[in-house]
Amino acid sequence: MPSTRQVPVRRREEPEPVEAAPAPAAGGAEDLIDSIDDLLDEIDTLLEEQSVLTNYRQRSGQ
Repeated sequence: MPSTRQVPVRRREEPEPVEAAPAPAAGGAEDLIDSIDDLLDEIDTLLEEQSVLTNYRQRSGQ
């Protein structure tokens, strides 16, 4: 009968818990919200411009 060999099991190391970063101060939150709002407006504008360009793009055979 062939002999079987046991292989040791590799155990995963448990990751160390990550502590959450402290929240910004109340005054900083308004600045952050304004910055995010401006960024979203800029993204929206770019997406609208891209949409207009792709709608008027000439396709082959036209």
